[in-house]
Amino acid sequence: FFVESFLSGFNALAEETGVVLAGGDTVQSPAAAVITVTLVGHCPKGRVVYRSGAQVGDDIYVTGPLGNAGAGLFLLLSESPPGHSGYESLIAAHQRPKPRLDMGRALGEKGLANAMIDLSDGISKDLGHVCQESHTGALLQGRSIPMSEPLLRLAAQKNKDPKDWALNSGEDYELLFTASKENRKSVAALSTAILGAPAARIGTIVKGRRIKIRTPDGEADLPLGGYSHFA
Repeated sequence: FFVESFLSGFNALAEETGVVLAGGDTVQSPAAAVITVTLVGHCPKGRVVYRSGAQVGDDIYVTGPLGNAGAGLFLLLSESPPGHSGYESLIAAHQRPKPRLDMGRALGEKGLANAMIDLSDGISKDLGHVCQESHTGALLQGRSIPMSEPLLRLAAQKNKDPKDWALNSGEDYELLFTASKENRKSVAALSTAILGAPAARIGTIVKGRRIKIRTPDGEADLPLGGYSHFA
């Protein structure tokens, strides 16, 4: 049953994204299912957007609300969940994330993004990858971090800090990208056309190597968080 269910879901997503399932090596495992997928594709010459292209003065954007997947995982793991009614979007964000393929492709084709990464490990980790590769720092505006109404409601109900989910939980697969200030109108128009709303401008690329966040309490170094693959 598991294999049939897995392949049904895999094939549905492959058809949705234009991916062809080709080949496969099937062996037996005595304890668990192990699935490894290698995705092969191509990109038009000169349209690759690397982590290393961020420039001092660039705006930092994200394509949607952050923390939903982490909040959904919290609900799924809770020993006494508060009831999932009203939180279906958080559960769906964890179980069926929707990567921003169209937006990423459009940013590359139009040359608007200087650097880009998907938020799989949390912004506190993935923004660090961009800054490390670009030899820059960053200043985030805490009040500009986009968070959904269900996430804020759940955080209040469970006495959690919603920004902890938004900055550290990962698995959202929203895009984080940087773009020149001169392109603000173009970025807003493109993201509105594709996403239905402007991408959220959450900070600025700065000189140095430190990543800071500005809150009503002032500026402070962004605590290192996010998913650690080798913890």
